Amino acid sequence: MSPNDVPVLTPPAEITERSVEELRSVLQPHMEGEGPGVVLDLEEVTFINSSGLGTLVQVGMRLDGAGRRLAFARPNKTIERMLKLVGLDSKMPMFRSVEEARGSIGPSAASRG
Repeated sequence: MSPNDVPVLTPPAEITERSVEELRSVLQPHMEGEGPGVVLDLEEVTFINSSGLGTLVQVGMRLDGAGRRLAFARPNKTIERMLKLVGLDSKMPMFRSVEEARGSIGPSAASRG
């Protein structure tokens, strides 16, 4: 498996209690799958509330428990700051590009870690 095989998912622009189910439905097929993890491309995300943050924590923990990883790609400065303030960046790293995020959880990352 190459880093290009790591799925890249696009969440709703606003991750709130109204869109959490949409986010979960996007993530669900990949939660049960195989592979090293999932990348969430946050380029279009403009807002995340506590429901959205809670969902991201749950997804990250579930993937981590299965020996997999959730990484974030291309957050804007506001979203990046929010994720750092709540500590999500310690378990779910953020990257400036999708390629970097994929590479961080692809098979070559396992040999580096």
